[in-house]
Amino acid sequence: MLTAVAFGYEHAIVRPDDLSRVNRAFFTANGFVGIALFVFALLDLVLRP
Repeated sequence: MLTAVAFGYEHAIVRPDDLSRVNRAFFTANGFVGIALFVFALLDLVLRP
């Protein structure tokens, strides 16, 4: 769910006729997804019985 929101944000701020925010969209959304993936993988390893 969080990943879909991040990618939705990424697509919402970039328009075909205005690519000035493509770097912000790419690095913000993908950075968030990468950090979230790391946190959930770490929690899985720590909380696993």
